[in-house]
Amino acid sequence: MINDDFYKNSFILTLSNLSTAILRFLFSVVLSRELGSEGLGLYALIMPVYDLFCCLICGGMVTSLSKETAKYYNKKDYANLMKSVKVSFVFNLIWGLFVTSIFLLLCPFISKHIIQDNRSIYPLLAISPALILVALSSLFKGFFYGTSKVKIPSIIDIFEKALRMIAIIVLMRIINEKSITFTVTITYISLTLGELLSFILLFFYYKHNRQRLSKGIISEEHTRSKILKSILIAAIPLCINGLLTTALSSFSTLILPRRLILAGITYTEALSVIGKFSGMALTIVFFPSFIILSFCTLLIPEISKYIASKDLIGMERRLRQVMEISFYLGMINMIICIVIPNQLGIIFYSRTDIAPYIVFLAVNAPILYLSSCTYSILNGIGLQSKVLINSLISSVLEVVLLFVLLAKPSINIYGYGIAMFISNIISFVMNFYFINRFYKTKFTLKENLIPTLICAICLNISLIIRNYFTFMDILSKTVVIVILGFTSFIFITVHIKKNLN
Repeated sequence: MINDDFYKNSFILTLSNLSTAILRFLFSVVLSRELGSEGLGLYALIMPVYDLFCCLICGGMVTSLSKETAKYYNKKDYANLMKSVKVSFVFNLIWGLFVTSIFLLLCPFISKHIIQDNRSIYPLLAISPALILVALSSLFKGFFYGTSKVKIPSIIDIFEKALRMIAIIVLMRIINEKSITFTVTITYISLTLGELLSFILLFFYYKHNRQRLSKGIISEEHTRSKILKSILIAAIPLCINGLLTTALSSFSTLILPRRLILAGITYTEALSVIGKFSGMALTIVFFPSFIILSFCTLLIPEISKYIASKDLIGMERRLRQVMEISFYLGMINMIICIVIPNQLGIIFYSRTDIAPYIVFLAVNAPILYLSSCTYSILNGIGLQSKVLINSLISSVLEVVLLFVLLAKPSINIYGYGIAMFISNIISFVMNFYFINRFYKTKFTLKENLIPTLICAICLNISLIIRNYFTFMDILSKTVVIVILGFTSFIFITVHIKKNLN
């Protein structure tokens, strides 16, 4: 039986992701105040383009290299492990320089014809150096995840997010210019500076940890071409999947203002609505997803270890734990957002007009969290082709729904949430079908009775606090309800872990 370090490493990574999520959340608050809702909308239109090129440069490499290094690390085959990192570095460097050059050449075209806002040209140029930095950093992250040294990239992520926030505040104060073009450009310059710091620190700690892997078993050394082929075989389907889904996601984001205009909203108002819906409400609702990200990051190398040791019973138990925990995290988060949407909007963004968006998006949380972890499970058991097909189907469906729903005046921006909800349900159903073919599983009412009761109790107590504790101010009520919610989640997690061990 594999030593159960999964929860220990997940806890470490969750603490890191909590820190980065808080910094990211504070960053979004700073952005909302520095950029305004219109500037935040323009920022949101540029980010998908950056994500698309990041995916083209290094999509699948973190996952693929973490699986490869986990395989060699468990065998103490350090020679092939280090060769995997080196050959991946050279490949990503060459490929990254090529793609970054193409991106620079395409910036004017992207700004004018794709984003269709000439103010985006300077932010696009500002973010271009980050592409090559992300490509190289992804390899070191894959190395650390595969060798179960999750603390290093976790702590570095915290420093990166902190630098980004400090940089944007300092630059905004030094150069007193408040135009949207300038503020959005400064925001993306801060992102590039953060990626530079991340790369430098990851490289330094990689060099330090590499020296500790000098001794290991004597094994048959694989050629560089064979190792690269093995990595790319796993990475390319993930890259294609990420590229297609990111392209569709980018297209979805870019059509938002155009379809909203057809619903009778001006372009400026459309950017403002997008900023409030996706830049503010969505950030609040999906803030706890850092916990799911921790599970998903570690689940793929964890599954590789179970398969290598032929411990299928242990693997099945782990997968059920992750799926149940993901679902109930979404339930607790949904309860909090539905009970105190006004309070969350006021405390974090000083706005009362995003409360309806928070409530509407909160319904997505349980199924979105569950769907996200099923993609990692499929990747871990080697069904990358199914990941590609399923995510492509759900992404196309989301684009079609957005195209139809956003232009309806009675629905407008709410079509974004409807499309997200339906596509995530379809994703989960398709993913679970293939997971269930790999191993038979079932979720009984008896097993889920206690977690469901905890959720119900949490909901009722939260409503009582909101409605009857008149002696408490808004901040105090919010803090108490959030603590209650996540205390409930801890009890649920402990119960699930104990029940399935």
